[in-house]
Amino acid sequence: MAPLIAPIRLWRCCCSGHCLLTLRADALIRRFAGADFAFRAAGWVLLETVASLTPGFAALIAADVRLAASAMALRSAALILRFFLIGFAADRLPRWSREGGCGARIPAQGIDFGDERIYGLLGFPHHRLSWRLTARPRSDMLPDMRKILLLLAMFCAAAYAQLTPELTWAVQSQNRYRVIANVTYGIQNNYETKLDIYERRDTAGPQPTVMFIHGGGWVGGSKETSLMSLIPWMQMGWNVVNVEYRLGRVSLAPAAVEDCLCALRWVAALAKDYNFDVAHLVVTGESAGGHLALTTGMIPQAAGLDRQCPGVDLPKVSAIVNWYGITDVNDVLDGPNQKTYAVAWFGSMADKAEIARRVSPLTYVRRDLPPVLTIHGDADPTVPYSEATRLRDALTNANVPNELLTIPGGHHGNFTPEERVKIFATIREFLTKYHVM
Repeated sequence: MAPLIAPIRLWRCCCSGHCLLTLRADALIRRFAGADFAFRAAGWVLLETVASLTPGFAALIAADVRLAASAMALRSAALILRFFLIGFAADRLPRWSREGGCGARIPAQGIDFGDERIYGLLGFPHHRLSWRLTARPRSDMLPDMRKILLLLAMFCAAAYAQLTPELTWAVQSQNRYRVIANVTYGIQNNYETKLDIYERRDTAGPQPTVMFIHGGGWVGGSKETSLMSLIPWMQMGWNVVNVEYRLGRVSLAPAAVEDCLCALRWVAALAKDYNFDVAHLVVTGESAGGHLALTTGMIPQAAGLDRQCPGVDLPKVSAIVNWYGITDVNDVLDGPNQKTYAVAWFGSMADKAEIARRVSPLTYVRRDLPPVLTIHGDADPTVPYSEATRLRDALTNANVPNELLTIPGGHHGNFTPEERVKIFATIREFLTKYHVM
C-alpha cells in the first residue's frame, strides 16, 4: 500500500459531546513515510467510536479486538471508514470552513484525548497526537452513523478474531508436535550418528512418516540447517525423521550411504515407539541428501551396504522425493563434470571408481522400485541437470513410476517462493496419485 502524504481525516461522533473530531496525522505520516502507523491509528478511532456509541457491544469485542489487533484488518476497516465518511460528510454535513462553520467554536490548541493506549500501540510519545474539534454534526446523522460504525466494527472484530489457517497451524504447532532431538541411531568409527524426531502428539496410532536427509556434497551441511525444509511436511501432518550421517572428514565414501540405510532400519525397528507408519514412508533430501534419499530407497539389502547395523529387514519405502541429487557418482568424480565435493568424499582411495558405482542410484534401477519424484533446475551449476534426465529415462525404461519436475532456469536450490509452492503442490499430487497420502 502506497504511503499516504495527504492528511488523514477520520471523524469520530461522540454521543456525549455531539461533536465531530478529526485526526490530523500529517507530520507523523511524513516522518515515517508509511501508511501502517496511520491506519493503526485509524483503527483505534473506529474502536473508540464504537465504544462511545454502543458501550455494550464494545465491551463484548474490545478485549479480543485490542489484544489480537491485526494491522492488515485495521487498514481495511480504516480505509472503508475513511472513504465512507468523506463521501458521507460531503452529502450530509452543512457547509463548513477552517474556522469550524455551523457556529462551532474551535479552540486554538488541540484537545488531548488522553488515552495512553493509543500512544503505546503506536509507539509514539504521548504528546505527539491530538484530537482537534472541527465541526458539529446535524442530529439526524447520528442514527446512520451508529449503524455504519457498528457494521464496520463487526467487520473489524471478525477480521481480528480469526487467524489465517497457516498462522493458526503455526500457533498450534507446539501442541501438535513433540520434538525428540539428537537420538543416537548408530556408532561407527567411535562416532555417534544422530537423528531428530518430530512426532505428532495430537493424534494416536501410526502416522505417515518422512525421512529427510540434508545436503552438503557429503562433506558439509548438518541436519540442524534443514529445519525450514521440514515445515511443509509437518504442516501436512507427517511425522518427520531428520537424519545426519558421517561426513567426509569423519569417514570417506561409502560411509554416508551406509549410515542412511542404518537410519532406515532404525526407523523400522522403532516404528511402534514413535508411531512411524512404515507402510507410508517417504525418503527425501536435497543435493547430496537427494542422492542419499535415492540410495536409501533403491539399494537392496543384498548389496551388503547395511551390514554395519544388523537387525530387522530393511523396509521398502513408499516413495522417494529427490531434490537435485546425484545419480551417477562417477560422472561428478572424474571427467568434464568433475566436482570438488565428490573428489573430497573419495580422497585417494584406489578403488574409487568401483565404490562410486556401488553408491550410484543408476546402478540399482529395476522394476520393483517405489515411485520416484525428482525436482531439478535445468541451469544447476552444482549437480548437472543431466543427472535428473538420465535417472528419468532409466526409470521409465524399467517401468518404474516416476516424474521429473524441471524448474526452468533453476539453479541449485534457492528456488523462488512461487516455484516452491509449485514444487510442494506437485509433491502432494504425486504422493496422492500413488496412495502414499
